[in-house]
Amino acid sequence: NLLMWAQTQLKGLQALPEPLELKSLADEKITLFKEVANAKRISIANEIEPGTIVIADRNHIGLVLRNLIANAIKFNEPGGHISLSARNDGDMEEISVSDSGVGISAADLGKLFNAETHFTRPGTNKEKGVGIGLLITKEFVESNHGSIRVTSELGKGRTFTFTLKARAVEVFA
Repeated sequence: NLLMWAQTQLKGLQALPEPLELKSLADEKITLFKEVANAKRISIANEIEPGTIVIADRNHIGLVLRNLIANAIKFNEPGGHISLSARNDGDMEEISVSDSGVGISAADLGKLFNAETHFTRPGTNKEKGVGIGLLITKEFVESNHGSIRVTSELGKGRTFTFTLKARAVEVFA
């Protein structure tokens, strides 16, 4: 019931898009997790190029990055690695958060963004979750005219990739 209620509440949220410099926003969110990552000896690399601009709601995308980084730490073994990257695909920017963690089985991949399945499991250090983070992440990405997907192989980590509108480059003749 909580998941369904939260999902209906999110539908009413309006995105307030603005140009965002993605690398600095990602750096801000990584800083929030330094202690937790250090405690698990997990390295986090921000490989997003400086000057990468997206058009999106700062609060929404901040939460998306926080959620994906938190999950990457939660489901990573001590000594693991997390990387954030972005690549331009025409009018969209593809942002990825990859980890070297435990991965997700093929059977569980389809449950991740579905409120009906209410999928959650404890992290590698028995960290708890309520199963709502990825639902919120999906709603916020979609409210910013993007999409999100995940690829994973059990025991080999996972990559969450979401898209956002890239800043239009003006060409002067």
